[in-house]
Amino acid sequence: AFKDNDLQVYGLRVVEPHHDGTPHWHMMLFCNPRQRNQIIEIMRRYALKEDGDERGAARNRFQAKHLNRGGAAGYIAKYISKNIDGYALDGQLDNDTGRPLKDTAAAVTAWASTWRIPQFKTVGLPTMGAYRELRKLPRGVSIADEFDERVEAARAAADSGDFALYISAQGGANVPRDCQTVRVARSPSDEVNEYEEEVERVVGIYAPHLGARHIHITRTTDWRIVPKVPVVEPLTLKSGIAAPRSPVNNCGKLTGGDTSLPASTPSEHAAAVLNLVDDGVIEWNDPEVVRALRGALKHGLRRPNRQQRNGSPLKPYEIAPSARLSRSERLQITRIRVDLAQNGIRPQRWELEALARGATVNYDGKKFTYPVADEWPGFWHQFE
Repeated sequence: AFKDNDLQVYGLRVVEPHHDGTPHWHMMLFCNPRQRNQIIEIMRRYALKEDGDERGAARNRFQAKHLNRGGAAGYIAKYISKNIDGYALDGQLDNDTGRPLKDTAAAVTAWASTWRIPQFKTVGLPTMGAYRELRKLPRGVSIADEFDERVEAARAAADSGDFALYISAQGGANVPRDCQTVRVARSPSDEVNEYEEEVERVVGIYAPHLGARHIHITRTTDWRIVPKVPVVEPLTLKSGIAAPRSPVNNCGKLTGGDTSLPASTPSEHAAAVLNLVDDGVIEWNDPEVVRALRGALKHGLRRPNRQQRNGSPLKPYEIAPSARLSRSERLQITRIRVDLAQNGIRPQRWELEALARGATVNYDGKKFTYPVADEWPGFWHQFE
């Protein structure tokens, strides 16, 4: 809105939470005195854009004060310190909570990290990324031979920490990025984001007036966040005491001086070993790994219960030697299946075996029976 109305504004914005976690802005803005009222009205309109007619909104949502140069700097410096580490705020209390400002700095930092809220933002000022990259360069080493005196002036200002001089070296406030002296150079990364999109990373700086291909590399090392290698006992893999998996706990308390932990099952032991292999703590060819996996496989095998057998003819089970069909009975089953097919009957396997052994089977009111294989003179069947 400021650019649409040709309003020249620059300054700094700081965000902090109210006592209920609502983001609250503190802004220090510099502008032309003739444009001040128009700038204030634009900010007030945005503050009251949503539910602006509710009770107390006009009084509490937006407040503008005219401060002199020193008062404005002190105002914003207080809230910057309040959102970092509480530096130089000893003895001061928060207006909302009444707690010491130095004690609330850690809570504010955690709040901003949780909700990913940028706490500090410059408005209308040269890019802060270029300022950080210039400060990465070796102290006191000129880059005028590589670029020119304009770029060297920006480097010297950043090197000395003179931000006002850095603003001047970059062309001043409210200067478009394409017209600034130094900009951040980015290059496509080898990795992609979670949407399989190409990601660009900062590699250095360049001067737009000298060409975008002339890049000075400031980041030569690729840093990554990796999990810390856990310090574990050599494959003891003991488990700690944990809550039961259900409200019913049938385990008795330990009595006497026995404080030993229950041994882990082979499956749990193997899972822990595989985690150590994935983390690179141990190798696949370690004898302990082979022993743990072999134990888990043996533990997972189903052991047949010889006390109970499945009596359902529809479910397969291991056939005892005495119940197996002879060669003549298997041939007889083929003949019985053909004979029943001629009568439009599709028998099941157990029915064919029963018929081959001389049993009688009823199909829709018709009884079929066949002689045993040893007495086979030919087919015969009886209908009722």
